[in-house]
Amino acid sequence: MKELTLSKILKRNYGIDLLKILASFAVVMIHVESNFRPYEFISNTELWNSSILVNLVSKWGVPAFIMASGYFILNQKEEKYSKFLRKRFSKVLIPFLATSFIFNIYFQYLAGKIDIKWAMIGVLKNIFGYPIAIHLWFLYPLIGLYLLTPIFRGVLDRINKNHIFILIVVCFFVKTVVPFVDTTVGWQYSYWRDIPIATNAFALYFILGGYLGRTDFKRNHKIVIHSITGIIVTITFLLTFNMDILYSRELEVFFDIISINNIMICISLFIMFKSQRFSKHNNKIVTTVIGVLSDVSFGVFLFHPLIIDIIKPRFMEYNENIFIMIIIQSVLVYIVTVFITYIIKRIRIIRKIA
Repeated sequence: MKELTLSKILKRNYGIDLLKILASFAVVMIHVESNFRPYEFISNTELWNSSILVNLVSKWGVPAFIMASGYFILNQKEEKYSKFLRKRFSKVLIPFLATSFIFNIYFQYLAGKIDIKWAMIGVLKNIFGYPIAIHLWFLYPLIGLYLLTPIFRGVLDRINKNHIFILIVVCFFVKTVVPFVDTTVGWQYSYWRDIPIATNAFALYFILGGYLGRTDFKRNHKIVIHSITGIIVTITFLLTFNMDILYSRELEVFFDIISINNIMICISLFIMFKSQRFSKHNNKIVTTVIGVLSDVSFGVFLFHPLIIDIIKPRFMEYNENIFIMIIIQSVLVYIVTVFITYIIKRIRIIRKIA
């Protein structure tokens, strides 16, 4: 492994842009799948098996977004702290406030028939940490990461590959081994879960994104990482299908955001996509499409639950293969949300909300 220079990192990487696009679609899949759960979410049913498969191939989406943020933010030229916060907060706070308002009006006033006064009070409630749409939880810790960026950059400047390995091992213990043991001893809570850094998923993925952005892996190292990831994913798949207790509403041992399964998938995908090279001169159409879809990926993340709620009644009466239905609905939601976000970003007065 060798460290990359800052100038090389700062060049636009269409491979990371492509990863952000896939991550945004993965997040859509997670929330589309969750809409089917109230119907027959019991073990060894078609929905149960489809849910396991969807979570296996998509639960890495949010961590990948965090890593992409760490990749770009922790490897950019250092600037005045106040200027950095103004730039970052304008990109997060305005969309956060706008979507909180829109979602409250839709889910409470229009769909829920709640008095407009209480719908507006709901907006204030969202600001203090109680989002109307569950996916907005992502924005609270993201703001925290921005506030602590100078500290994370200092950590990254001094960290080495051995420390990263220790972090991954600790996270594996806390978020995979400990919950597994807890289930076998009658759901008792182990205080090993409270190890600080291992329970802060955002901090770990943010630093990982910055670290992997600075590191160029040799071919044999990549093969080892991809091979280990493949083994872990296979074990996850087999164990979860054969041990019902590992996958339920209360506990998803192998699908927690910081489980060893998702950590390794994110690292493997990040290394794979970071090394992809797209030349704007030779691949103008491809890079243009990737650039457009990447630029709207945050808007897709923000607005897709609204689109899911609007179209889901047409998908709830299912007679076909549930997994195929989830894929079809996810593709439809993604396309519609991309189109809406693209239009919003082209209208000057409202483009900052996406």
